[in-house]
Amino acid sequence: MSLILYINGEQADLPPGQVIAQTRQVNDIASLQNRQAGYTNKFSLPKTAHNVKLMEFLTLPGNTSTIPYQKTPCSLYGHTGECFVYNGWAQITDGGDSYECVIYDGIIDLYKAIENKSLGDLNLEELNHTKDIDTVITSWNPAAGKKYRYILADYNGRTGDVNPEPGSLYYPQPNVEYLVPSVNVAWLWDKIFTEHQATCTGSVFNTENFKNLWMTYPQGMITGDAPQTLFEPTEYGYDGSAAPGSNIGFYHVGYPNQSPTDVMLLNNRHIKVEQSGYYKVVVSGSFNSISAFGTHKRSKVYIGKNVPVLQPHMVPQFKLLMDEIQHQATFNAERTIYLNAQDSICIVVTKASNETSAGGFALVGNQQEFNLEFIRINQNEYDFKAALADFSIRDFVNEIVHRFGLTLFKDKYTNSYEFLTLHEILQDNAPVDWSKKFSKKISENYIYGSYAQRNWFRYNYSDKEATHSDYYLEAANANQPESRDVVKSKIYSPDRYAIKYINRDSRVYRMFEKETVENPAEGEEPVKYKALDKRYYFMRAIERNEIIVLRSPSVQDIGANDAYWAESFWKLPFEDILQDYYGPMRGILQNAQVVTAQLWLTDVDIANLDFRKLYYIEQLGSYFILNKINNYLPGRPTQCELVRIQPGLDAFEPQQPIAITKVEVQNHTVRIYFDLNVMASIVNLQVSQNGFETASNFPLGANNNPRFYDSTPPGNFSIRLQAGGYNSNSVDITIPSNTTIIP
Repeated sequence: MSLILYINGEQADLPPGQVIAQTRQVNDIASLQNRQAGYTNKFSLPKTAHNVKLMEFLTLPGNTSTIPYQKTPCSLYGHTGECFVYNGWAQITDGGDSYECVIYDGIIDLYKAIENKSLGDLNLEELNHTKDIDTVITSWNPAAGKKYRYILADYNGRTGDVNPEPGSLYYPQPNVEYLVPSVNVAWLWDKIFTEHQATCTGSVFNTENFKNLWMTYPQGMITGDAPQTLFEPTEYGYDGSAAPGSNIGFYHVGYPNQSPTDVMLLNNRHIKVEQSGYYKVVVSGSFNSISAFGTHKRSKVYIGKNVPVLQPHMVPQFKLLMDEIQHQATFNAERTIYLNAQDSICIVVTKASNETSAGGFALVGNQQEFNLEFIRINQNEYDFKAALADFSIRDFVNEIVHRFGLTLFKDKYTNSYEFLTLHEILQDNAPVDWSKKFSKKISENYIYGSYAQRNWFRYNYSDKEATHSDYYLEAANANQPESRDVVKSKIYSPDRYAIKYINRDSRVYRMFEKETVENPAEGEEPVKYKALDKRYYFMRAIERNEIIVLRSPSVQDIGANDAYWAESFWKLPFEDILQDYYGPMRGILQNAQVVTAQLWLTDVDIANLDFRKLYYIEQLGSYFILNKINNYLPGRPTQCELVRIQPGLDAFEPQQPIAITKVEVQNHTVRIYFDLNVMASIVNLQVSQNGFETASNFPLGANNNPRFYDSTPPGNFSIRLQAGGYNSNSVDITIPSNTTIIP
């Protein structure tokens, strides 16, 4: 049987009878730390004239092929048309007499797209703002459409007078200068997918647990510092070099006759900083870039870091400023970077990434124009692009995947991803019967993967000895190691003990460090505050309909509002997360049974494989999650790894903040039963006839369960409950009627 391989849209030459072993997986349950892609074993690709051309003459003397360094699209089909891989990735290396190739597909598309990118690479312009009282209040108004919010909490700074005496005529007066904005996680998540031309679906993204999740700006900021341009040279020069035997020039941008006072210049081209922090590099200009034949060449500009003794062609790219700049076209670019004290940077110009090497590359004549502004980021202005530059997109995606126990499934033909919880997979109502494909059982294991008896999920902490928000998945098997960390979050946990903030118990999210001054001089503050950075916290926002007064002492400003949003750490300790989203995994680990079996699979089975399904095998008497298919080859039994599903595993279901469990309607009287799993003293009943575009609200104490409601006008209505900023499920009722509804 023959296989058909396409590389870059053209059919490649394969030897007759070529076989390619395929491994299929999406989420190896043996490892919670990562998610996996499908792949083939390494196979040979003969160096026929056609294949050599496809490889851009790779391995031939003088070749300039970029195939080994870039995404090489490929598709693999069976001889009868079954599609095994559509638009996957081919990794090509030299095998001597032939090329060697490995094909990857599945979620590798997503992880490759976000590889080496940070959240700061996203377009976050609508988050950037200057903090003042009006900005804080505007962020509290959902109608304003802000994707950030100032959530009132103790950030360990100057809180202000937030706890007036009970019965006092004064309202709480937080100091806005020590508040920190938070970005909505759901918005940030959507940004990642839309900017990478991908879509994602999943019921978990419609839950309050996801939609009401916020991540703090990672730096405390102290009002007072103004933005500062550290270096803006008035003269520029260029000195170039090329690798031996190459005519592709690389050029340092130099700054002759300059004597900056706020930075140090090394060799007139390397800018050295004295302080750690975020810096912005702003460049503009145009280049007269040509080949040895006089043809126009496109160019790129990038930043090198800590390379003051290297020639230009040896300087590795630290950050790209701009690529594909047309000959003598005006360009403008900027990049925010984090530098440690004593770091240095330089600017390098060379040919564009996708420009041909033919004829080399050179900057010629006096027709170059270049401008540079080197700026220290204003600490009073919230630049999310700069602040999030050290949080990789991959780490952020993994944070969400781990917190909600998600598995990714990529659509074969589109850039669409479905995210399912393990509970949703176990709810499969149409399992696949593979009994007729069963050949034999190879083994049955009871110690699974690299798990221990206690498998810890851990936060970061300001106090490095703290563990109060950590928790573990337990595997009751004395033959496994005692303990192991399986997830180490980049997110910080708030302090263990709550304090009074706005006369309520509140967590402390340390964005500032307090330093007590011993024997302060007259007029000196007894406590000094130092801003901390790289502190990412997750929290929830709970609306409080109470009057609040905001103060900004440094500008002597004051403002008031009749509502605000306060912090909540509800359902964010790992104990709650594991209870809500890892119940099925806990059940799997308690009585782990992993069966390795040989199955007679076909090309059709592999092409249409669905890891979202449960699989039933009569000879083994159980339903299974298909964990992995190892080295499929047609016409041979294939070794498959199957995780046995214990009875009752599908009963695990995440707990909702507030849920209507039963509604009884008797004529015009409605009795509403509900579960309340969030701290709230008031439960609000909403009644609507237009899908909650408008609704009548009826607040009442949370202890009134069941809740009674009498309606005089007849009709069809929707009802739901609200508590602590969360909405329950909606239930449709008809008045009058005599019905009992179990949602």
